[in-house]
Amino acid sequence: MIKPSKVYTIYKLEVPIIWQTLPNAQLDATGLSDLIFVDVIAFKTKIGLLGLEPSLIIPTASSEFLGTGKWSPSLAGVIMTKGFGMTLGLLGKQYVSAGGNSKRPD
Repeated sequence: MIKPSKVYTIYKLEVPIIWQTLPNAQLDATGLSDLIFVDVIAFKTKIGLLGLEPSLIIPTASSEFLGTGKWSPSLAGVIMTKGFGMTLGLLGKQYVSAGGNSKRPD
């Protein structure tokens, strides 16, 4: 059994600002995209850090071309360890559409 010796929590708020220029000028847009809130809960163990990462995409885009228009939660698994003179990590994450503009694709 893996016993954690320390517990860490890391909060992150991503505020993406996007500038896109496409061949179809009607789709050109610059502005704020959807906000992404992340909370990583990691446990220090003998093999490295093991953790869970609940996160949420919040539909706040300033243009319909810059965001999903959907609330999208996610739960991820994280493992990090040191080896070969580097820090190695693996992250598995999948967002799912949970609500928002019904005219936008899931």
